Amino acid sequence: MPSYAPALLTATILLSTPGLALAQSPPAEPSPTVAALLACREITDQAQRIACLEDRVAAFAAALESGRVYVVEQDTVREAERASFGFGRESLSRFANTLGLGRERGEDDDDANEAFSFEDGVTAETDASGRLSQLSGLTVSEVTRNRFGRITVRLENGQVWRQTDDTSVLRVRDRHIEAGLTAELQSGVLGSYFMRLSHSPRRFRAERIR
Repeated sequence: MPSYAPALLTATILLSTPGLALAQSPPAEPSPTVAALLACREITDQAQRIACLEDRVAAFAAALESGRVYVVEQDTVREAERASFGFGRESLSRFANTLGLGRERGEDDDDANEAFSFEDGVTAETDASGRLSQLSGLTVSEVTRNRFGRITVRLENGQVWRQTDDTSVLRVRDRHIEAGLTAELQSGVLGSYFMRLSHSPRRFRAERIR
């Protein structure tokens, strides 16, 4: 029997909704197209199960081709969350769970706080809800300091972060950049963020400005 379900279960399915604002979207119903396909697994008669799968896979393929349903792999979701980290946007993983397409993790789950790495070596952690909460090993390309002693950090990926507290941060020299200075970012409460540069143990509050 064709193995359609495992491939689908490893992906996040997002309904195509123009102008969707994740942070403001109310909980949605599970995708009927996906639910109908997965329901075929419950059919015990092999011939009927195969017939069901063939029919529902055809419907699923038509939904994909029309743009009514999108399939997004987990790696793509993580890259998108990394790119938007610092802007306080709703987690795509959590949005997928509101559609009934993923398992909502709880505090008691063994894998509640997951650690993983991106292809460029940057490491990350998620919190109990699956939301990206920490990024480490981000290469720093430039650090400037204003007349009040607060710094602005430009990352190699183009992001720019500005210090928002009065923590005294060790001055960054050219030798630090040349040696591969990196930054660690961590989300806090009420939409706050913290940064630490690898040349110093001190953590400071920061906001993303680009």
